[in-house]
Amino acid sequence: MTFSRRMLTCLVLSTATTMAFADKPAKKPAAPTTSPAANVASTNAPSATLPAPAPAPVAPTVTLDDYMKELKSELNLSASEEQEIQSYYVADGAQLQKILNDDTLSPLQKYQQVSDLRDTRNAKIKVLLNDLDRQQTFADMEAKYRVTLTLLAANGQLVAAAAPPAAK
Repeated sequence: MTFSRRMLTCLVLSTATTMAFADKPAKKPAAPTTSPAANVASTNAPSATLPAPAPAPVAPTVTLDDYMKELKSELNLSASEEQEIQSYYVADGAQLQKILNDDTLSPLQKYQQVSDLRDTRNAKIKVLLNDLDRQQTFADMEAKYRVTLTLLAANGQLVAAAAPPAAK
């Protein structure tokens, strides 16, 4: 059971597209600056540059602990809030991995199930962060790390790092 490259690409593209259009207001098309004859000539000429191919997905370099440290810093989390939020991510980890690596599900089904699980988890966290500013900051950070967290879950790495052994 491996996470297919096609599904990973689909998740990355859908997240990137969602994030790209989420906060941008609609723009009006710019007025043409050249004459119609120049436009015809430029549309018939071969393109000098080709669009770059989509980058291949790579393993995330960020861990859950890195994400939690940034959350704690940005949201001024208490120790109990940090522990509770981290427990939500760890609790979802196994279920996310199962969904993402299930070859019987279509990419759309995987996307919907992951989205439902994420929405449920984020709703719990927003209740915990009973301040609107903290809730918005959390939503922004979660969107920023969404793909990374999904990749961690798919690889079975959405678990907290083990605590160092106690000194004797």
